[in-house]
Amino acid sequence: MNTRLILALTLGAITPVVNATYLSSLKVEKTQVINPEVGQSAFKYLVDDIEIELTDKDRRLAKNWNLTQEDWAKYLYIMEYTPRGLWTPDLDPPIALGNYAKTEEERLYYVTIMNGLEEDRRKRELALEGTSIRYIKSNLAGQTQPTKTGMAAKLTENRDTLRSVFVDLRNCDSDCKMFVTMAIATSPSSTKLDIHFTNAGTSEANRFLKDIGITEERKAAKAISVNAAPINAAVLRFANGGKVPYYIIKNDEIEKRVHIQ
Repeated sequence: MNTRLILALTLGAITPVVNATYLSSLKVEKTQVINPEVGQSAFKYLVDDIEIELTDKDRRLAKNWNLTQEDWAKYLYIMEYTPRGLWTPDLDPPIALGNYAKTEEERLYYVTIMNGLEEDRRKRELALEGTSIRYIKSNLAGQTQPTKTGMAAKLTENRDTLRSVFVDLRNCDSDCKMFVTMAIATSPSSTKLDIHFTNAGTSEANRFLKDIGITEERKAAKAISVNAAPINAAVLRFANGGKVPYYIIKNDEIEKRVHIQ
């Protein structure tokens, strides 16, 4: 997430910036349209007074993302007419929709979809990885394997990037939960995940992860390590003055810090 500062400058004077919510809600109105010539019907959607008509491709994409057609119309509106489409044009649809959700129930709906997709993806990747390992063992036995270097040498098998997530559990509200959930869900399969909690014991940290859909199976699949303590100095030490929660991505090429907005 990028922090954007908007400075409004006039001739020699600085005008104050007014905080505004550019979308109070995104309600979708659905209308059935019948073509009398061919006797077929279709649906049109109205989002924030903008008409959105779905193509066959849109309907197929909605289905494959486990979203309704109303969800997809809302997603198209978000990416076309809001700053989100400019800030993160490649954002996964459930994450984009979750960012614009207004209630905990609605956010949980999109989080559940994203977690389900992520879990299915990881299962497929693990199955392919297992086949690959068995192939190597049976067909390439005795051949010298390349030596790992740099970050890859410090991490578990087939991972070359470390994503460290830092959370203050005592002050973790719904926005914080969404941030942590997305930090985990968007972590690629080549990334090792470390999650550091302060103001929490191990059981509390594990309960928090379970509440946002991180099962023991998903912990193992995503190579998640949990470090929790009543006073975890690392959470504030690495914040670099920014807001908590946040995460740091590190590999041999980059070190990037992302804070909640």
